[in-house]
Amino acid sequence: MELIMETYEKSVAEPEDTMTDQEVQVIPQESCALPAACAKPAVQRVWKKEQMELFAVLMTEDRKLVLGGDGRADSPGHSAKYGNYTALEVPSNVIIDIQQVQSNECGGSYHMELEGLRRSVAAVEEEGLSIGTIITDRHRQIAKWIRTELPEVQHLYDIRHVAKGISRKQKECDAIKPWIRSVVNHLYWSAVSTESGHGDLVAEKWMSVINHIQNVHEGHGDLYPSCSHAALETRVDQKKVTLAAMHYNENAGRPQAETKEGKLRFKIRYPKFKKGGYTVCKVNPHMVTFGGSL
Repeated sequence: MELIMETYEKSVAEPEDTMTDQEVQVIPQESCALPAACAKPAVQRVWKKEQMELFAVLMTEDRKLVLGGDGRADSPGHSAKYGNYTALEVPSNVIIDIQQVQSNECGGSYHMELEGLRRSVAAVEEEGLSIGTIITDRHRQIAKWIRTELPEVQHLYDIRHVAKGISRKQKECDAIKPWIRSVVNHLYWSAVSTESGHGDLVAEKWMSVINHIQNVHEGHGDLYPSCSHAALETRVDQKKVTLAAMHYNENAGRPQAETKEGKLRFKIRYPKFKKGGYTVCKVNPHMVTFGGSL
């Protein structure tokens, strides 16, 4: 909220100075800031009320929370001044806490996301709620902090961030570029199609893609021995090759076209690869492809 107020005041002050220099009457900044000054405490009051109601409902469910958290800075890179961290209770699909962090409070913008998570966890635990699982991106500082400070909490990675890393361009991987979208879809399927707590099965499903792209669909592992898809149809490319072979056989040995005087006909072509050069070709009479059998 402080970030919103500062941005608002700055957006009003700059044009006001410009108009004042040109001796144009404008509404003063104090008058413009009055609605924002009234809105800030009202928004905070309503949010706190709703947050306490959410905490009260979660207390009655008698279970450990599953938190999904992520941070967002006011600018890209490592020069951001403010960052907002949002904590979502995944099974309930409600945001239960938001934290605003300033970079000079935690030693730099790189540390703002971890600081936001710390504050959200503290806010939840202060209300007597227990956290069972935390889902985050692959931030290494966060992974270490959860491992050392919250050893009893299960830490999971958001599959969207894992998929983003897989689809990233890598050297010496051009051969599988056409497969990138399918590989990412397979990653999502491996996780979504498996019940929670069966990580070994997820891993075998995921690793089966190495065999699949080589047209090997069995022998993946003990838990996932073969692909779940039906038998694959013949590739469209094979059909094209078959049609080409039939076309060639039907037109092989055709007599060359002749003029009315009985002379053989020829034509000149200028293919691009010859860069201005030409090729003399025979002119063959037109025939119906496949003899009309298709």
